[in-house]
Amino acid sequence: SLTLQIAPKVSYTMDATNKKIELNLQRTSKNKHLIVIDPGHGGKDPGAARGSVVEKKIVLAVGTYLRDELSKDFNVIMTRDSDFFVPLDTRAKIGNDANADFFISIHLNSGSSSSANGTEVFYFSKKDEESYAARVAQIENRVDSSYGDTPFSDLVVKDIFYRTNQKKSQAIATTVLDNLINAIGLRRRGVFGANFAVLRGSNSPSILVELGFMNNYGDLSQYLTPEGQERAAQAIA
Repeated sequence: SLTLQIAPKVSYTMDATNKKIELNLQRTSKNKHLIVIDPGHGGKDPGAARGSVVEKKIVLAVGTYLRDELSKDFNVIMTRDSDFFVPLDTRAKIGNDANADFFISIHLNSGSSSSANGTEVFYFSKKDEESYAARVAQIENRVDSSYGDTPFSDLVVKDIFYRTNQKKSQAIATTVLDNLINAIGLRRRGVFGANFAVLRGSNSPSILVELGFMNNYGDLSQYLTPEGQERAAQAIA
């Protein structure tokens, strides 16, 4: 077999008829890859809160800046672009129906103590790799607990896709976390595999970013201004 890595902003057509394979390459204005941005929560689901500040508004702002940044070079769609509720299974389906190449969900965490702090990135794992990761996944899955119990085998047919996507997702998760730590300066909590319902249904590599902790003002203050939100988006991009 032969594998070709196509450069950014290059599209192709292939004709495999008449016992020959013809590959035609041409430059395009955008990278052919499609990225799905998923601002967490929305509508009836505010996510975590600190006083009048709610997670759903901050992650939508970061997601919108991320869309603007990535749209310079990629095709981008959002699971929501305003304040409305999207079920967890629908979020993944949006990407699958569009044959997306990558899916990223954006959140802010909430801990039992105001001392909890830092940034972390998750990728999908059938089994939570740490008890902490399991707790975070449980929090994010509770808005639609029935979907959270859906067997993975019902959503992705071949296990090889799962293993390949997991490897790619883990690598990108590490890079995204590195960039966020360098740009924002919060504590590096790590990269974890966890059974997130919103990632489970995705046919593409996918990650979930927890930018920081809503109940820690040092974390939250980094994302209260448009400048901070845009800085986070640029780091992710």
